[in-house]
Amino acid sequence: MGRKIQTGEVGGLNMFSSENVNEIHRALQKKYARGLVLLGGSYLHGEADEKSDIDFYIVAGIGDFLSYLSDKKGALEIKNNYGNNINIAFLPKFFFKRGWNYIYGKDVGGKEYISGIDEKIIFRNSLKLAYFHYLKFLLSPVEEKEAHFRKSAKMTAAACGRVEKQKPFFLVENLLKNTRCIDIGEQNFIADILRKKDIKINFENNKNSEKLLAIIDKIRDSNKNSLNFYLPNYLIYNIHFIKKGDFSFVFSNPDKAVVEKISSGVRNDNLRELFDEMKKIILPIYII
Repeated sequence: MGRKIQTGEVGGLNMFSSENVNEIHRALQKKYARGLVLLGGSYLHGEADEKSDIDFYIVAGIGDFLSYLSDKKGALEIKNNYGNNINIAFLPKFFFKRGWNYIYGKDVGGKEYISGIDEKIIFRNSLKLAYFHYLKFLLSPVEEKEAHFRKSAKMTAAACGRVEKQKPFFLVENLLKNTRCIDIGEQNFIADILRKKDIKINFENNKNSEKLLAIIDKIRDSNKNSLNFYLPNYLIYNIHFIKKGDFSFVFSNPDKAVVEKISSGVRNDNLRELFDEMKKIILPIYII
């Protein structure tokens, strides 16, 4: 049986208490003592609501990284004890240093850590996730649509932003300052979604959902050169999939292939089939 999680009222919403978040953080750091365990995401930024997951990142040297991946029992036990809405991502230290996975997080002592920054990878990953969450929005039951619509809008804003190292890039207000690649009406539309203004109208109205997709397409089309072959993401995909015996990305540009497939697929009828394929390849990260 899992532990009893305390919740607190924040803005009228039930959320994990800060005590529980800290307890989970300490448990992970104890389990993965040779790694650096960072809390990130909405619980760090103060943007969490009752639908938010808690995001943890475990940064480790390559030997420890491989060791941790081979024994996931500890992470699964922590998820079972505290709840399945905990995301635990593992990454090698050299990915962190080079910004191959952007992370802004805090350790158990409250010290801030900011990964290196690779804006090309941030653009590519944000664009892919904008489409992916839009796909999840289309497939989700009504009670889950709002969350995925907002996540899609958030990744859309991230795809046209410029990263400033001293700030948490994925904080909503920081993202909204960086949406200069779209026109003012589109900026206001994204801002209303992320600030939860008239959100029901935005995600239930067909014209508004089509408008979000059109903005994602616009960002893709105006940054086509940014999807050209890029060695770091080619290596990330192939390191991940060759280890599983999958050689499908060896002779391709992974980012371009994924974006082309999902951007055309969200307009077709086989959405469930597309989702089942995309969830395996949208981001080649090790997450439990």
